[in-house]
Amino acid sequence: MIVWDKAGPGKPTGLTFVDNPGMNTMTYSWNDQTSDDDLDHFEVYFKNGSEATPENNGVKKTYESNYRGNNLVRGVGKILDLLDVKEGDEIHITVYAVDRFGNRSEPAKISAIYSLVN
Repeated sequence: MIVWDKAGPGKPTGLTFVDNPGMNTMTYSWNDQTSDDDLDHFEVYFKNGSEATPENNGVKKTYESNYRGNNLVRGVGKILDLLDVKEGDEIHITVYAVDRFGNRSEPAKISAIYSLVN
């Protein structure tokens, strides 16, 4: 008998997202989730000005199961430039844990305001 897994892994926890004023970067992270046997990878959605979801026109990145976040930086092809972020914009992040069957967890969501000024 074949049993199909239809449940996603646990929801990412400890999601944080902060602006680094004056540094032209933003930092996001979440807790280590590698102990979740069902975890294969993370899908992270970024959107400027409204909620980041798989259905809207934000930026999607896929990361390995041991990934826990990083800095968003400026530059050609980088997320802040792809989102056309300007001073005072609210950037939204949604993180899903995904298993090897493509089942997503419940979303972890957060947003932060981008600022170039200290």
